[in-house]
Amino acid sequence: MNAKYEQNRILQENSKIPMLIAANTEAGGNGACTDGTYVGWEIKVAASGDDEKYAYELGRISGVEASAIGCNWSFAPIVDLYRNWRNPIVSVRTWSADPDQTIKLAKAYMKGIMESNIMPAAKHWPGDGIDERDQHLSSAPNWYDTKHWDETFGKVYKALIDEGLPSIMAGHIGLPSYQKELDPDSNEFTPATLSHALTTTLLREKLGFNGVVVTDASRMVGMTGFAKRRDILPMAINAGCDLFLFFNDPDEDFNWMMEAYNNGVLGDERLEEALTRTLGLKARIGLHKLEKTKILPPKDEAMARIKLPENVRISEELSDAAVTLVKDQDEGVLPISPEKFKRIGIIPISGPKNPMAHGKGPKGVEVFADVMRERGYDVELYESLTDKSERMTTEEFAGVVKGAYAGKAPISAITDKYDMVISVAQVNGLMQPTERVYWPASKGTLVRPRASDGVRVAGLPVPPGRRPAGEDVRQRLRRLRAHCARGRRQAGGQVGVQGQAVHRRVLRPARHPHVTDPDGRRGPHPDRVRPAAVSGSVGGRR
Repeated sequence: MNAKYEQNRILQENSKIPMLIAANTEAGGNGACTDGTYVGWEIKVAASGDDEKYAYELGRISGVEASAIGCNWSFAPIVDLYRNWRNPIVSVRTWSADPDQTIKLAKAYMKGIMESNIMPAAKHWPGDGIDERDQHLSSAPNWYDTKHWDETFGKVYKALIDEGLPSIMAGHIGLPSYQKELDPDSNEFTPATLSHALTTTLLREKLGFNGVVVTDASRMVGMTGFAKRRDILPMAINAGCDLFLFFNDPDEDFNWMMEAYNNGVLGDERLEEALTRTLGLKARIGLHKLEKTKILPPKDEAMARIKLPENVRISEELSDAAVTLVKDQDEGVLPISPEKFKRIGIIPISGPKNPMAHGKGPKGVEVFADVMRERGYDVELYESLTDKSERMTTEEFAGVVKGAYAGKAPISAITDKYDMVISVAQVNGLMQPTERVYWPASKGTLVRPRASDGVRVAGLPVPPGRRPAGEDVRQRLRRLRAHCARGRRQAGGQVGVQGQAVHRRVLRPARHPHVTDPDGRRGPHPDRVRPAAVSGSVGGRR
């Protein structure tokens, strides 16, 4: 926190022109500094039952804390639509699959964050959540036809533009339907960051946006895989982007931009337009009116704004409000208590290993186990063969696997030991081919219990580790039993609210799930599952 403040102070005091300093406040002030308040990912807000209030609070708290350390621009809100449950990047980061709810909550977020004079940038133009790939790793187009796009993503962006949205982040996302219509001779998979048709003709001319457009990170494969870097940098500016995000090498990138200018690829008119918009955004913040030493608040005052008790209380309130029971088909299971289910076995489940996960503190499953012990349960954490293998040699592990089905493993060893078995899933996603629970073979081969064996089997996904895990998991689980008892409400047709669910037995996808989607279109749909018993959200992002 102190380091971030000092960094931003030094940058502003030594810059010839005041700087735009951005933060990724998608889930709270923790997106600006690690000590900031985690409020909750957007889907958690949408699950709260008082979503507009908490969307405003998410923006307000983000603004208070980010502005304290000198940020004046935010790459939020996320206004993608979660239409494909296999999409590995949108997940719990966005509000909803519904354009109207997305508009309502994005406006509330904008109102909250702009009270601290931070300019929001809605993302990711022209809309993510349709493909099942991640543009960090590959091309990931938006496959909607023009009419369907107009009714969904187009509707969202137009409403926010009319509300005064000051900036947009363009994603490395193609929109083949409009690309072909507006520029028939071009590559239909051109990402919006490099597409004049999408970012100038569609966004600026058709939707009337006159604010700043910044690219998503310029190192992502969705951009770099399209052309050589020396070409994509000027191409992004010519497409209608005013800024591109991140250098690869400052000297090399600058030389390529100068080369494009000297060769006539970049013209004065387009450069002046981009510079005017960028300076205009700074002027809207009022940076040109401030002395360099007065851009940041005094340090003591700034540090006092981080994690104010009233803001932490809002975060805790939201964690409680977001718990949603989706299904309860078994009489007498909920609410659980030590009197009914004293002996608990907990099975940790994760996603694919993610080198980009930077969670601090204990794992969510460990926090969950500690909280249950505090509540009077006898708890034992299950260690899978996969976990044990990390302490084995290759030969030892091979021998155990070969004998997996040869040994004696009576079901009574489980049913006599536990009254309930709970699977606790924690998936650290983003920049992964998939964002879903990963079931190693050992989870079902050796001692994994099943409800049909006579022991209660439940599941509880917990938030991901892109923040200190312990604090948030504790506040989510503090009153889990009470919420399960009184929270029996439907979650808008979503199963487990985008994967954050409490469920007794795992929901398995049907073999050929073809149903009608929210817009009346037929095709694969995430809500077609062979249901089991209890599901419920604890909110948050995986």
